[in-house]
Amino acid sequence: MPEFKPGDSVRVRDGLMSPHIDGWCIGGWQGMVLDVLRDYDGEETVVVELDSLTLRAMSPSYVYECWRSCIDCLVSELPPADIEPAVSRDTEEDLQNAAKVAKRVLGLLKNAEDGVPAGFYEAWADYLKRVLTFPFDAEIAECRVEHHFREGDGVQVRSIDSVDNRYGLIAEVWDGRDKFYFPLCSLAVTDEESANRAPAEDYRTWFGRYCQSGPYDSQR
Repeated sequence: MPEFKPGDSVRVRDGLMSPHIDGWCIGGWQGMVLDVLRDYDGEETVVVELDSLTLRAMSPSYVYECWRSCIDCLVSELPPADIEPAVSRDTEEDLQNAAKVAKRVLGLLKNAEDGVPAGFYEAWADYLKRVLTFPFDAEIAECRVEHHFREGDGVQVRSIDSVDNRYGLIAEVWDGRDKFYFPLCSLAVTDEESANRAPAEDYRTWFGRYCQSGPYDSQR
């Protein structure tokens, strides 16, 4: 097993699940070793500062779970067996810029006591605008009020239009030649192989767990 020291570039082994946040795969994350800690039995824990590409791709849902668990999402502490040597992908400027974004998200959470803090939807919007490719096909997964759509109807999602403090992210969707606005949390990506599916489902799961909303008027 390699001996790690501060300054080494490392990569989390493929398929590894987070030891701190249930259900999160952190395999492939990369960063730089900040420190190597040893307990009274000589067991080592490697403290890794995550690199800019990892931070940019990190879901706000993971940041939120870390905040709720009082865990620093900018670093990861792992046994040496869970990491491997890697080539650095960062300049110092890259890391500083990415850390500023992550810290801004954390700042939105800092003074929150209950529910979703004001401004956190904007963090989701910034993230999803980076990782989603528009347009994409979706279906209405949930429909709580009588209007144009029914559950199972297909639409084309063209953008994230706005943020609503009650309904979260509002998507611009099209049904043929007609334009509507609909909560992203109630839309499911239809293509199971699409790279859009995982981040969109991540947002839907997070919204369903921590947010509540009533009927939404889809046509303005």
